[in-house]
Amino acid sequence: MKSTLFASFILLSGLAHAASAFVSCDELDVGESMAVHNKDGRSRSKIGQTYALKRVDDVTYEAYINLEFYDYEEEKEKYGKIPLPQDQEHTIRKNLKRCYEQMSSAMKDEHGRLVKIKLFDAEKDLDIPVPAVHKVWYSTAFQRANSSLYYSTMRCDVAVHEAYHILGLVDEYKEEWKEINSNLFQRMFGQKYVPNADGVERPIYDCRAKTNPKSMMSNNIQIFSAHVNAIIYPNCEEKNEIYFACIKNSLKTSRKNLKLPVPLPVGGCAKMPDICYTEDWIKIQQH
Repeated sequence: MKSTLFASFILLSGLAHAASAFVSCDELDVGESMAVHNKDGRSRSKIGQTYALKRVDDVTYEAYINLEFYDYEEEKEKYGKIPLPQDQEHTIRKNLKRCYEQMSSAMKDEHGRLVKIKLFDAEKDLDIPVPAVHKVWYSTAFQRANSSLYYSTMRCDVAVHEAYHILGLVDEYKEEWKEINSNLFQRMFGQKYVPNADGVERPIYDCRAKTNPKSMMSNNIQIFSAHVNAIIYPNCEEKNEIYFACIKNSLKTSRKNLKLPVPLPVGGCAKMPDICYTEDWIKIQQH
């Protein structure tokens, strides 16, 4: 891979060259791998990227995520870090692996490029650079899932959707929840969304670009070529120019829907290119 990487270090693992990079704009060679760790503030999507990527052949990539599981019920009571019992974690990992295999056809873009999701196993994946740990809280009761909160009856398509968040992809669906809870502590550990003061339903994140209804990040059906580019070229403006332009509103809410009690210079939708208002922006990237 001949590219300038903003890297903190480079590891050599067998014949594979593994780079811990903030930005990568070139193709990995077949057999080559790299660790990607961009925290929320360093990721262009504003959600973290925490994975290792290996190129298997011309059109196939494997994205390894390194999950640690904690008990959500205990966490909610103590705000500690209570690991799940080993047998329970084993069952969760088994179910996730089954889901990733079952949904593998959804991991292929319209050009045939495939990004398989894999659970990293330190004992088996010796040729893969170790991805940074991503912590997941696990609940036996139904919850609204996110990339750090799973529940026991979570469907496979939801599991894959949440895994792609760990790779840095943003939500694209039309949000139906209400405004963000202004109480930061409650928002972190309790009720994330609450009704507006005037009682009117005003969904948050209404600035989002329009997307293809088949998108994995909308209705959990399949990924598209812009998604693949964002994963295999992490943080690369050259390869992801339109994708980055269209996702900058993914976590923005219009001032109208925020319905603030006093006028404040917050909220509002950023201007986007015209293509972001069509269904084509996630499938125009060519490889």
